[in-house]
Amino acid sequence: MKYKLLLLFLTVSCVINAQVINILNPRSDEDSIALKQLCVHVEILDNIATTTMEMHFYNYGNRIMEGELNFPLKQGATVSAFSLEINGEWREGVVIKKDKAKKVFEEIVRQNVDPAILEKTVGNNFKTRLYPIPPKGYKKCIITFEEELSQLNNKYNYQLPLSFQSKLEELKVDVEIINESVTKNILDPDGLQLDIKRVNKSVVAKLEGKDLFLKSKLSLNLPADNDHKEVLAVKGTITDDHFFYLNTIPEIKQNPKKQPSSIMIYWDVSSVFDDRIIDKELDLLKAYFKWNKNIQVNVKTFNYKVKDQKKFTIRDGNVESLINYLSQLEYDGGSKIDASIIQSVSEDECWLFSNGISNLSEAELISLEKPLFTVSSSQKINGNYLSAVANQNNGGFINLNQLSLDQAVTRLSTSLVRYLNVEVLEGEVEDVYPSKPITFDTHLSIAGKLKSSQAKIRVNVGTAQEILYSKEIVLEATDKHYATVERLWCQKQIDELSTMPERNKDRITDLALKYGLVSDYTSFIVLDNVEDYVRYEIDPPASLSKEYDRLMALGKEKKSKNYKERLDRVYSEFQKDIEWWNNVKDMSGYVPPKKEIKKVTNIDVVEEEVELEEVVYYDMAESAPAEFESESDIDSWGRAESDSWGGQADMKRQAPKKKKKVTSRLVPYDSGAEYLVQLKEVDKKEQWSKYLQLKKEYQFSPSFYYDVASYFFETDRKDKGVQVISNLAELDLERHELLRNLGRKLQSFHQFDESEYIFHKLIELRPFEPQNYRDLALMYEDKGDYQKALDQLYFIIENEWDADVNARFGNIELIILHEMNRLITLYKDQLDISNIDSRFIYSMPLDIRVVIDWDLLDTDIDLWVIDPLEEKCFYSHKNTKIGGRMSQDFTRGYGPEEFRLKYGYNGDFIIKVHYFGNNKQSLFGPVSLRTLVYSNYASEGEDKQELNLQLQGVGKQVYEVGTVNYKSSN
Repeated sequence: MKYKLLLLFLTVSCVINAQVINILNPRSDEDSIALKQLCVHVEILDNIATTTMEMHFYNYGNRIMEGELNFPLKQGATVSAFSLEINGEWREGVVIKKDKAKKVFEEIVRQNVDPAILEKTVGNNFKTRLYPIPPKGYKKCIITFEEELSQLNNKYNYQLPLSFQSKLEELKVDVEIINESVTKNILDPDGLQLDIKRVNKSVVAKLEGKDLFLKSKLSLNLPADNDHKEVLAVKGTITDDHFFYLNTIPEIKQNPKKQPSSIMIYWDVSSVFDDRIIDKELDLLKAYFKWNKNIQVNVKTFNYKVKDQKKFTIRDGNVESLINYLSQLEYDGGSKIDASIIQSVSEDECWLFSNGISNLSEAELISLEKPLFTVSSSQKINGNYLSAVANQNNGGFINLNQLSLDQAVTRLSTSLVRYLNVEVLEGEVEDVYPSKPITFDTHLSIAGKLKSSQAKIRVNVGTAQEILYSKEIVLEATDKHYATVERLWCQKQIDELSTMPERNKDRITDLALKYGLVSDYTSFIVLDNVEDYVRYEIDPPASLSKEYDRLMALGKEKKSKNYKERLDRVYSEFQKDIEWWNNVKDMSGYVPPKKEIKKVTNIDVVEEEVELEEVVYYDMAESAPAEFESESDIDSWGRAESDSWGGQADMKRQAPKKKKKVTSRLVPYDSGAEYLVQLKEVDKKEQWSKYLQLKKEYQFSPSFYYDVASYFFETDRKDKGVQVISNLAELDLERHELLRNLGRKLQSFHQFDESEYIFHKLIELRPFEPQNYRDLALMYEDKGDYQKALDQLYFIIENEWDADVNARFGNIELIILHEMNRLITLYKDQLDISNIDSRFIYSMPLDIRVVIDWDLLDTDIDLWVIDPLEEKCFYSHKNTKIGGRMSQDFTRGYGPEEFRLKYGYNGDFIIKVHYFGNNKQSLFGPVSLRTLVYSNYASEGEDKQELNLQLQGVGKQVYEVGTVNYKSSN
């Protein structure tokens, strides 16, 4: 029995240390989530700030909701604790591998209990998902993050924006500054005004309020102490090592450098979604060219490829033409930062204006022969990459959100000074980070391990030619425990490794798991009960450890089948499939008796939940006019006798050769969306400008990019279509629906390198779903990498999937085996099949094959094929009179579902899909469906047609995909 369950998913956006907190209500006032209570506690020791935010979210709606909280942190900051209120008690989160956290969260959500995860997304941006938020009820969580405070005008500055669209019922702010020298004059006059008093060696500041419409910030300016000559090394909580942390502000007189006579500017023109403050970047240029007034400037604009290149001559500081050019640029599309964009140049210096996020390829740590300065005004940045690529090329990273304009110009106009190293003069010190020379903003922080009871070190700062500043510091071990220093040391190591995250994935993961940090590959998770921790073999928080150990001692739940038993089960199913193929009758000459022909009307609104008779006949709907048509006209159905091969039993086609003609006609897709109507109303030459205009209104709608990209591609403007669809990468590279759609569209546009990167990203996020490996395999085949395609498909067969995956996607292996054997049949001379279990090698060519898949989890779409006898093959009537066969019904997402016909039958086969339902609302909006239609499948003369469309209606909505016309003669 099928059923529909609707859950409303709303997005709550919260930006910390960057933007205001926004509560987005995409549906109605009744269906909204609001932050009602906020308690903030800040503890500052020297320049280390620990911020804890307790947030109470309220669901105004009448249905269960999932809240999603997004917040960026500045470079080097990290989330160190995460808790969720469960049954009136606070449950601490634990750190596990990111892919496992995502998988466990989604499995438990389907049980309607209380999980929560907090994960890192792109750059230093974080996201937490809370579920369920009950109707007219609260969900409460606590997030703690740690950061090193930056220095501005000899003061350490702490900033926490507190700006809300809705009324806060209650606000509490509590600040403790552990520093004897701090006075009460620490509050920014433009920020919140707190009550301040001294308590022992600390300064305490408090604020409480009710029913507030708050648009302000918590801003503190603290004295910067640069006179540390002794530093305590404290014990960690994870190991017995002693960790030290020190920061210093090198007192160096920076001398003006020789003015470069030419500069190459790489200017990122990928999509901007209210994040990049371009005016800041233009102001920097104006200020710099007041210092360097006569210079040649070459500007290269890029998104996922180089867009334009233009030269400017600056004379007497006149930058009008340059600023006008940059001010009028169009920002659109995804981005790449690799050697195809940034190349060796003849100019004296290179500047890269970008957020450092390469979302269509891995960002390359490019080596140039000239200094490279990276500049960013964005809130969401990949600061580790921007710092690393600048350091590698003897330049520096200029973060315009942390530096004043004067400081930024000074960085560009003075001789580059960098941290060089730490010399150990006495004692024993190891694992010091930074471990290699780097530039720094205003202050330098260093962390490491003290292996002796005491040590003396010297910190050196200067240029590649000379040391300009040195400071000696004594390190002394203490028995005090301070977990923050241990975590800061670990975070500095992870930051250094994260300049090339894929290369250092295992090391980053091990460190983050050991020291309990969120990273690119680890996340916090909170589960509802101890049984869930046992089930998923996750070490629980301390409050549950005793019961967890007791349950684990009773024995872990054994898997229902081991690896060999699973392969045996797959082989058994495959043998039944082979038996069907070998025994199905050729019904091409069958003529039904006249008395059998009957009609049943209204096929599109009949709910098929009962057992049907063996043959059911329906009216055939008129086929819509088709633009996509393909014909296949061959003399022989299958392989020559000498080409016959198989697994346990060899096979030969037991049928006479026929002359046949197969024509596939797919119904063109047009969503009919208002933006498409407006786009088509204007002249073709004006459509790009119209698209950019419409984008302002629909910029956060993935369907907008999907439809417009399809339209441009269908009207022979591939480059524009690729650029439009690549905007999906800028929206959210952690949203698997977007990744899947983007990867498939790029594949259909023959952008194989970008598509491959996206599918690998999808597998990285969700390695527990076999469909993701199939997507990559189908892309590899289109690209011509047949061995890689085969390897991905066979991985699905030999991998041990867990019980939940087998329950939701069981028998996907049969479809994978069909596709694997097709590759072997068509390209066997180009493939190495020595590692494939021979039991799974058996070719089964077909006259007609139709397969569908879709992008959204927990969604049920049914494939219908109505044959020339008007018999419908679908999930509850899987076998037809003429030999049509339907695969297992996938009711919980993705598919694939497959129709197969070994022997064709003269007439039209009408292909339809029924959007039965889903229990999830997607960011993508409509469900995206892919239909592949094959004739002469796995045979000489094979033809494949593809149609992509989006399904809007749920329930009774039926879409006609196309028609396959089959004609044969002896």
